[in-house]
Amino acid sequence: MEDKGTDQLTTISLTDFKHMIATMKRDDRKKLIQDIKSANGQASNVVQTAITANIGDAVAKKAAAAAEATEADITAAEKAAADLGELILKMNPYTNSQIKDTNRSTGEMEIIGANAVEMEGPYAQEWTFKGHPQRVGTAVRIKYKYPVRNEGSEILFWVEDYLLIGFQGSMGG
Repeated sequence: MEDKGTDQLTTISLTDFKHMIATMKRDDRKKLIQDIKSANGQASNVVQTAITANIGDAVAKKAAAAAEATEADITAAEKAAADLGELILKMNPYTNSQIKDTNRSTGEMEIIGANAVEMEGPYAQEWTFKGHPQRVGTAVRIKYKYPVRNEGSEILFWVEDYLLIGFQGSMGG
């Protein structure tokens, strides 16, 4: 989108605006939200190029609400990702534990490289969980490693393993 100056109207759909906000860097997005809020219909230079130079209060309020909603969605997604990551780390039975009948222990898991994630779907298999079949629509396999340490906490070797995640459901429909 090009800046057409303060004397011309630049319009953008709400959908395009939400996409633009979602793809911005977090700090730029926060600044834009503040600029929109402070503009009260008198668009600043940043808002000028993002929305328009001569927008009304209603459009500015809708744009600010859309930007805030997008920011809230991103914040919620980031929190959910962090919570899920913590849960996976906590529940992994192979890491951060003492190896039975040895003087060895395991450390934190680490994801292995950029090609660590594989995905398959639509997945036409059922998994059995607690004796009941579960329809899995998509499966994700994530390669990770964890260290095995001696009693002095020195790393003796690394073990490579996989985290397998099955997404149940109707495949989005």
